[in-house]
Amino acid sequence: MPKELCNPFRQASETSADLASLAEQGFLSDGDIAKLRELESQKNRSSEFEIRHSMSDVSLEKGMSVGERRVFNESREKRETRQRLIKWAEEFGLGGEAFVDDDFIFDDEGYAVCKKGLVLAHLGIDYFPKGVKEVYGIWDFKNNEFRTLKNFPEKFRDSLILSNNPIMSLEDLPREIAGNLHLEGVPAIEIPAGLNIMGRIFLNKKQKALYEDALAKGYDVSVFYD
Repeated sequence: MPKELCNPFRQASETSADLASLAEQGFLSDGDIAKLRELESQKNRSSEFEIRHSMSDVSLEKGMSVGERRVFNESREKRETRQRLIKWAEEFGLGGEAFVDDDFIFDDEGYAVCKKGLVLAHLGIDYFPKGVKEVYGIWDFKNNEFRTLKNFPEKFRDSLILSNNPIMSLEDLPREIAGNLHLEGVPAIEIPAGLNIMGRIFLNKKQKALYEDALAKGYDVSVFYD
């Protein structure tokens, strides 16, 4: 794993969310940029399809061609994922529909991709809705109320900050994190083996059991000493 120490105090707000900035920082390849632009285009096409067809799902599917039915089913999966995200965003005062449409795009399978870094600290958030599979930019979720990481995205193209959450199990940590993973103050004592964490795991001096477990599993770990 790389030994270069990234600034552990860097916040998501310091990282521009636009594609050009992420590309300049080395987090996006030309293929990544093309993928995100295609997802944006699909999002627009899906919205146009939904506007043209405003009847119920059952009524709509009658008389559709095979191609129209395929597009409609893809659109339905996207709508369900989008509605879960909107409900979650409304519950924690994030702006609901406007927040989701500004920060997320959707792929052909109905999964969401977060195209920006998010600073969502100190909001009392205790769960995340299913359906988001990939994140571009730093997510700062410190000082919330997560006890598990169920439904968290599987892939992060930058750092993930989960410091000072009462997380008892790290079983559902993302399988791939391109930046650092901040777990300071988290009470969990084990981390899954085999995660692809390209940066460092940051802990504090009181997390002896988690520190020893992470080292034993080959992770690059740094400790903050107060």
